[in-house]
Amino acid sequence: MRPTVRTLVANRRLAEERAWFAGLLATLLEMGIPLSEAVRRVSVDARGRRSRQITRSLATAALVLERGGTLTYALQHDAVFPARWGALVGVAEKTGDLVAVMRDLANLEKATFPLSFEWANWGIAILCVFALVSEIVASITIPTFQAVLQNLNTQLPLATRVFMALAPVAVKLPVTIGLLLIAIGAFSLALPQRTAGFLRQVGDAIASRATALREQAIAVSTIATALRVGMTLPQAVAVAAQSATTQRYTRALRAIAGDTSSQLSRSLAQNPDLFDATLVLACRVAESRETLIEVLPVVSERLMERSETAAMRTRDVTGLVIALLCGACVALLAFGMYGALLAVLYRFLEATIP
Repeated sequence: MRPTVRTLVANRRLAEERAWFAGLLATLLEMGIPLSEAVRRVSVDARGRRSRQITRSLATAALVLERGGTLTYALQHDAVFPARWGALVGVAEKTGDLVAVMRDLANLEKATFPLSFEWANWGIAILCVFALVSEIVASITIPTFQAVLQNLNTQLPLATRVFMALAPVAVKLPVTIGLLLIAIGAFSLALPQRTAGFLRQVGDAIASRATALREQAIAVSTIATALRVGMTLPQAVAVAAQSATTQRYTRALRAIAGDTSSQLSRSLAQNPDLFDATLVLACRVAESRETLIEVLPVVSERLMERSETAAMRTRDVTGLVIALLCGACVALLAFGMYGALLAVLYRFLEATIP
């Protein structure tokens, strides 16, 4: 089931909460604190500081551990934690590698944060401010100059007349955007799957290259963690499929997990549009040297760095477009307001100076 629009922000918040929990739990375990006591301390620390969902989940997990249960059981029966948590923690509790797995899960949750749209928020805010200023200038300031110029038997400058003609559009545009966002939100509550799926596809298309590299980094990191705790390669790839955030990579990884007779590099090479050639080559060399567990974390770091670089380029281009739009708005506002002012001054000087 695809996420709804109303859960996009909640999913990001939960991913941040899970990353905080995994990192803090790993630190406490490294200090030699028993698991039940460490989870209890994290649960107490979460009260009043974290969301109610994670607070309740941690309190339940602490209670399960105090009654002799396992952390795996608590995570598997809690909707806050994805299936990959139960699979990886279950093996880690048996092998005693829980600290390393928690560190990896913290990094994995940070990597799976949904796409952020802060740039869009800034753009809408700037447009709203421009609309407010345009309304004030068009309805109060320029009419005052217009009355003065009429007394001087002259018209408003061309730039000012253009501004007056476009001012209603500038005022209505942010309002229209706001109403459209409200309508999309309301529509998503009624038809969440279709609307949210469409918006998610739009978000992925905006940052397609960054998304592809991030998906590969998440998959590689998950496979490396699962292999390190003793899972077989098909099991590790199946867990990676649970960590994927797009349907294309989920389907591809599930198909690879079902092909138990093939090497990882060969399976990845069968999907050249999804998996980078560098990743395939690194897996092929690592498999030939039997160093796959050691190589995959390094490859994951490089893919994540490339993903962040691609995302930064996308943000730069988007920021440039917004800056150009804002610059055009400011220029239009300046020409409209100061054009009328200069016209009044010119007529005044022409009438007073012989």
